[in-house]
Amino acid sequence: MLQTAAAVANIPALAGLAVLVLAPQFILEGVFGGYYRAASGLLLVLAFGQCVNSFTGTCGLTLLMTGHERTSLGIHLASTLFLCLAGTYAVQRYGVLGLAVISAAALAMNNLAHWACAADSGRRLDSRRCHRGMGRG
Repeated sequence: MLQTAAAVANIPALAGLAVLVLAPQFILEGVFGGYYRAASGLLLVLAFGQCVNSFTGTCGLTLLMTGHERTSLGIHLASTLFLCLAGTYAVQRYGVLGLAVISAAALAMNNLAHWACAADSGRRLDSRRCHRGMGRG
């Protein structure tokens, strides 16, 4: 039942992504004006990153509410460090599109790591394997 509800909750995210993929320039021009039409590539990259966020659900909150705050903190620190370091390089080398790619990748990395650890803590009561993966022993 819970998996069905989660799958149904992703339908609006997929519909929104489909609209953005099919007409990003039209959406940006209609909402923000013609100047923003050039940002359609950025919108698509960031939208894909947010879809990963939608697909993984509230796994970060699940970790926090089940006593795995340190695991969540480690994941957040790792993804933030990645965003800062790789983002600085990407924006200098590739401009704002590079930064958008890194931002979407950092968000996806954060959510997928939370999802993996939440799934692991659901299988194992003490989730030692997940803690070891984050440098906790």
